Amino acid sequence: MITFTIPGKPVPKARARVMRAGWSYTPKKTVQAEALIRVIALASLKANRNQILGPLNTGRVFVSMIFFGARQNADLDNLFKLVTDACQGVFYKNDCQIDHAEIVRQSCAKGKEKTVVIMDAMHLEEIYD
Repeated sequence: MITFTIPGKPVPKARARVMRAGWSYTPKKTVQAEALIRVIALASLKANRNQILGPLNTGRVFVSMIFFGARQNADLDNLFKLVTDACQGVFYKNDCQIDHAEIVRQSCAKGKEKTVVIMDAMHLEEIYD
C-alpha cells in the first residue's frame, strides 16, 4: 500500500476546450495540477517501493482519496479523474485497472487544503475466501 499527500486546494479535471479553428487544448490549471501530482506520485513510489503489496502496474487496483477543502460545487468524479490520470503510468498502466474506489470530500480550515491518496493492489482471493 502506498499513501501520499498532495498539498493545496484540490483541483477538478477540466474538459479539453475546442477552438473555432477545430484544434483543442487542455486548460493550463489542469495541466499544471496533473504535473504536480505526477511528481509527488513518482517520489512516493520511489520512497515506498518496498511497501507495495502486489503488481500495481499490471493488476487490479484499489484507490481511496480524501479531498480536504475541495469546493462544494466541484464534482467528485472530476477531482478523482485528475488524480487518476496523473498517476497513470506510475502506479498502473491505465486507470481502467481501478476496480474499487472510495472518494470523500471533507471540509477543513483555510490553508489546510490537501488530497490524501491511498493505492494498493487488490487481492480478490483474500476478500472472497
